[in-house]
Amino acid sequence: MMNQNFEFYVKGGSSRWWFAVMPLNHRMQMKSVEVKKNGKWQQMEFGKIDSFYWLGTHLDTQFELRFTLMNGKSIIHKVTNPKGDQFINTGKSF
Repeated sequence: MMNQNFEFYVKGGSSRWWFAVMPLNHRMQMKSVEVKKNGKWQQMEFGKIDSFYWLGTHLDTQFELRFTLMNGKSIIHKVTNPKGDQFINTGKSF
């Protein structure tokens, strides 16, 4: 059974310098994943690395991610620890 909350996985080896995430527990196709840098949302790159990861680089020590589905619904989550190989439960659902 899927968790009702939206989660994402942070790929092993990730840090604020090279950060890769895989969205989980969403019932519709993911349209975009963005990171807030210098007060502006920037699109993360999809498919540059293996599997279904979105990639961001040169991030602050803490940052916000915005996950948006094809239907336009979004979830924003603040990342306070960008270390790799962890599952993050946002406590929110689409």
